[in-house]
Amino acid sequence: MHKQGKQVSDHSQYTLTTELETEHLVLRRPTQQDGEVLFQRWLADELHQPSGDVLTQEETHQCIANVLSHWDQYDFGCWSVFERGKHQPAGLCGLTRTQDEIELTYSLTSEYWEHDFATEATTACLAYGFRVLGIERIIAHTHEENPALERALAQTLAKLGMHQREHGETQHVYEITRAEWTCQHLIPA
Repeated sequence: MHKQGKQVSDHSQYTLTTELETEHLVLRRPTQQDGEVLFQRWLADELHQPSGDVLTQEETHQCIANVLSHWDQYDFGCWSVFERGKHQPAGLCGLTRTQDEIELTYSLTSEYWEHDFATEATTACLAYGFRVLGIERIIAHTHEENPALERALAQTLAKLGMHQREHGETQHVYEITRAEWTCQHLIPA
């Protein structure tokens, strides 16, 4: 379900939105306060600690500023992910413009991987990207410096129907096209 926003085009049945809802989750445009909460949650989450290095408070502020700026510039971006009925964000998930491509990005605290909320959140974001934004191809990256996190990300991307496009020394690039998504999910073209 999408909250009302501005119309994408005169011919679109979908509108831009700052909030998405799924069976178990609410995804909404993030706030600075969400960033502060997520920083503390990721700091305590072993799955997000690839080498013992953690973001400083200043780096966290810059990261959240970048997420909010992306929304201001493109009218889409990463959403803060909340389990229905909960008031603290579980992570971020969304679409970001990187040079000439649109990338699916997400980072949920490990407790939410058990319930497969990563798949639920990323599915909503891909559907929004293909249905509402009319994107033709979406990519995603995994990084090998944290093998446990890389495996979890790769499993989620496979569930989404994304296939590996490139295998680099330190990262893998996955992709799915609108046509592939349409075939898998039978969404209107």
